[in-house]
Formats: sequence, structure tokens, C-alpha cells
Amino acid sequence: MLKSVLATNSRQLALTSVLLALVLVLPSVAAQCSLKYVRLNVQYKDCFPTRVLTTACQGTCNTYVRPSPSANGQLERFCQCCDAVEMRQNRIIVRCPNPDDPATLRRYRLRLNAPLQCVCRPCSTIPSDLVGAEGTLFDKRDQKDT
Repeated sequence: MLKSVLATNSRQLALTSVLLALVLVLPSVAAQCSLKYVRLNVQYKDCFPTRVLTTACQGTCNTYVRPSPSANGQLERFCQCCDAVEMRQNRIIVRCPNPDDPATLRRYRLRLNAPLQCVCRPCSTIPSDLVGAEGTLFDKRDQKDT
């Protein structure tokens, strides 16, 4: 029985050593989070879609799961996400049907938040489906422009 336990422990130690060696030997993937230009179709209420050129943070950041060197049988997790550090507010104009006069259009000025700089940051602990995307795209104070 003692031989069996020692053999199992030796195999586990050998496997852990191989995994740690792979983690140390494999080249790490460099973070490639950067500011990119993207085309965005803005749809606001019943207005006509408006296509705008804006900026976005895109790319990859270092993320891994590996055996923990200090906690037996546990995994060590590290997660970073590409995120905006600095923002600017752009104003865009959308055209909408005029409910008072169907032959004319109304113009609305909207604020569109766009990133200026991007970095890798620790990933949020809040599930992404709980954060509404609309709040980050549009400021709630719409300005009518007739």
C-alpha cells in the first residue's frame, strides 16, 4: 500500500513539474489591446440608422489558468480584458420622422462615448449580461434640434 501511495505521489509530482515547465518555457502571448477605428450603425428610437466612424478597444490580453504552485490540487486564474482608460464624447446627428408633419424630418443630437486610449485591465467580476450596453453608448440627455 505504501508503494502504491508513493508511486501515485511521484506521478503527480512529475506531472506538476512537467506542467510548470511548460508554463515557464512556452512563450507568453504579448498583450495586443489597442485602439481601432470601427464603423458603427447607430439606431435610436424610431430614427433612421446612421453609420458613424468611431473608435473601439479591441485585442487580446494575457489570460491563463494553471496549477497553483502553493495550493495542492487548486488552479490559479489570471484574467485581463481590453478596456478603455480614457473616453471622449462625440456628437452625432440622427434624422427621425416628425410625428407632427410626416413630410418632414426631425434631427436629434446624440452623445456617443468613444475610447481615446486602451489598456489591459483585470476582468470584471460582474457578469457582462448584467451591464446594459445602451448606457455606455448614449447619454440619456438627448437634445432636440429642429
